[in-house]
Amino acid sequence: VGSCTGLSVLFARYYGMEDYKRLRKQHFISLIFGFLLVSVLCLSGFFGMRGILYLIHTPANLLGYTSTYLLWVFLSLPAAFLYNMYAAALRSSGDTVAALIILAAAVFSNLLLDIFLVAHLGLGIKGAAQATAFTQLISAVLCLCYLLHAHPEFVLRKEDLKFDKSSLNTTFQCSMV
Repeated sequence: VGSCTGLSVLFARYYGMEDYKRLRKQHFISLIFGFLLVSVLCLSGFFGMRGILYLIHTPANLLGYTSTYLLWVFLSLPAAFLYNMYAAALRSSGDTVAALIILAAAVFSNLLLDIFLVAHLGLGIKGAAQATAFTQLISAVLCLCYLLHAHPEFVLRKEDLKFDKSSLNTTFQCSMV
């Protein structure tokens, strides 16, 4: 979430300057940055989960539940990043109402999925984790579709798909502060 707040500063800068070429370039670089960040977090989570649960003295009878939930959290990190990045892009373009409506839709869909997966199907913690993961995916898709429809200046073109190390550095600096 914090990284995407940093991205929104860059999006807002280029959107406000009406420099849509740099905005699209920033969109592409942000996707690369997000992929790298999420990869590191997922791998760290997968391989470090048992050690972290041990260090925080997770009771043995809860290890299975906790591991199941965390596995789904790590699996949903790419969708969570995309939702937060595209919601940040909407807010940076002044479209705060759409970002809020999509957030409300995500909360409502999470509630419905929790009721269905946990209460109706009896999946317990796994169902709650899956509901959260699916909701992240739904909200990411909604944000992306709306953004590309309502703000075509974010639509990537072939010429925008070029890696630029200095832009990645700027993105990293703004996102990790």
